[in-house]
Amino acid sequence: MVEIIVPVLVALITAGIPATIAIMRMKRKNTEEHGKSYTLLQSLDEGINRVESKVDSHLGWHKRKKDE
Repeated sequence: MVEIIVPVLVALITAGIPATIAIMRMKRKNTEEHGKSYTLLQSLDEGINRVESKVDSHLGWHKRKKDE
């Protein structure tokens, strides 16, 4: 019985190592991609805030012109 169990366990462990390595690499890549996405989102947020400020300023200009 031991002659059967030992090779099966060795095969399972050996097969699990490449799978574990692959999962670790995917996790690292996923973390890097999330970092890039976060940076891009920050850049978009800054751009949107800049446009929002310009629109608010321009609308204020129109309101002041109308009140004159």
